[in-house]
Amino acid sequence: MSAKVESDVQHGLARHEAENRRMHEIVSTVHAHCYYSILNCFTTALRELHSTSPEVSSVLKRLRDLFALSTLQQYIGGIAIDGYVSEAQADMLGETIQRLLEQLRPDAVALVDAFDFDDVLELHQTAVGAYDGDVYQRLWDWSEKDPANNAVEGRDSGTLPTMFTERWRPLLDYYKVDQSQHVAGQVGAIESRAKL
Repeated sequence: MSAKVESDVQHGLARHEAENRRMHEIVSTVHAHCYYSILNCFTTALRELHSTSPEVSSVLKRLRDLFALSTLQQYIGGIAIDGYVSEAQADMLGETIQRLLEQLRPDAVALVDAFDFDDVLELHQTAVGAYDGDVYQRLWDWSEKDPANNAVEGRDSGTLPTMFTERWRPLLDYYKVDQSQHVAGQVGAIESRAKL
């Protein structure tokens, strides 16, 4: 990367212009270094853990391998273009990731629980990540509480953020969308009835 910047400088660009010109590549290199650092720390921790708990170590090794290979797969286009990976190797990469996912599936809940995520804070109230695993009931309950869903039946649905009304109402007016045709209009009608 620095050779490309230096080449640009030698061809008359100021250093800051050369760095700006290559910024996308510089940021990609920084990302790659961060992934390498994470992988390196993971591997070091696994070496220390192996002697105390081989069973846990083997599951975490598969998780580490999944992280490394899925990260590699995410950037496979650039890697293949540069000639570091053949088509056959790229196919093997995908198959290996699939095999690792299948091997990790029985341990998935235990792995997530091991990170001790808080259902509300870290998982942003996701229905899928909640500890009790009651995904479908939670999705159903949340959809019933959603203002857009309540407004359709004429029930009070709370208020929409002012930003929504300020930004969308002019657009809906421009396209002549009647208030009764749009959820925002239904909510607005309910709100105006409530004020009376």
